[in-house]
Amino acid sequence: ASNNNLKRPIKTYNVGKAFRYENPQAGRYREFFQMDADIFGSTNNSTECELLCMIDEVLTRVGFADFVIELNDRGLLVELVTYAGIDEAKTTEVIRVIDKYAKIKKEGVYAELEKLGVENDKIDRLFELISVEGSNEEKFAFFEEKMCENENAMKVIKNLKEILAKVSGESVESKIVFKPSLVRGQDYYTGTIFEYIVVGGANVGAVGGGGRYDTYVESFGGIPTPAIGCSFGIERIIDWISGNEEMKAKLLGKNKSVFVANFDASTFDEAAKLVSYLRKNGVSSCYDLNNRKYNKQFNYACDCEFGYFVTVGEDEVKTGVYSVKDLYTKTEQKLTKEEIINLAK
Repeated sequence: ASNNNLKRPIKTYNVGKAFRYENPQAGRYREFFQMDADIFGSTNNSTECELLCMIDEVLTRVGFADFVIELNDRGLLVELVTYAGIDEAKTTEVIRVIDKYAKIKKEGVYAELEKLGVENDKIDRLFELISVEGSNEEKFAFFEEKMCENENAMKVIKNLKEILAKVSGESVESKIVFKPSLVRGQDYYTGTIFEYIVVGGANVGAVGGGGRYDTYVESFGGIPTPAIGCSFGIERIIDWISGNEEMKAKLLGKNKSVFVANFDASTFDEAAKLVSYLRKNGVSSCYDLNNRKYNKQFNYACDCEFGYFVTVGEDEVKTGVYSVKDLYTKTEQKLTKEEIINLAK
């Protein structure tokens, strides 16, 4: 907004903290990390295509095999409310209720619209549109038939069809789903909106989203600047991975850290010395700080998901050969401290 001399279009990205002013709940934290990517200075829907392709590439590189990118337009939502015959003054409130569709389902949305004073026949007319099913082509055809006399709605449908045509042949094409009930909560969106949901695994909701916000820069005192952007919720992605053992193993691999246990109090200092040696040679390692019994040390190492469990007893101190248990495979072998380093590295 304060740098009108920047050459357009401007592409920016940032990774940092963001905050929500609301009570924390599953997948929605007051403080969280987010990656944002935005393009300023172009109304061409090729910018939508560029972001959608980037979203597809990012999620694929992370390792998500199955995900959906839901696509809609805020302008279409406004026209749906108009088509249903609902009072224009209630448009914003009605759209906010539609935003809850995925969470509270049809019954919940129906009840909330009734509380707003929307007549049943108008609610039914609205649901006829937002709950339409089928392929993208079938949904577009349905809207073109139902709203053919609504010029604004037809412009939106034409734009969405163009976006899909432009990504034809790209891997993202098969992942995009036209979803008329998609809202995105922020009221600053002015056009295309999208969210991406990873299928299977932990139910954390969308792992990211975005859309077009063509009047936002101007609201901060800048010149009129069309803009579109997307974001990835880092915690959402971590939460999904944390709930999927296959994905965790694929991304994180085997934990190579070493827990060194003293067999009894007499070898406590020797265990500490071995840990110091391993650390100096680049091996993440730990020993018991509470002088607990041997079996409790073993249980602790298992609970904390160490990769290896090394025992230091009197024999090990004398020979310099240690008993090393792989906590993943449950196999055991005798190794020198140099061999432990090679194993852990």
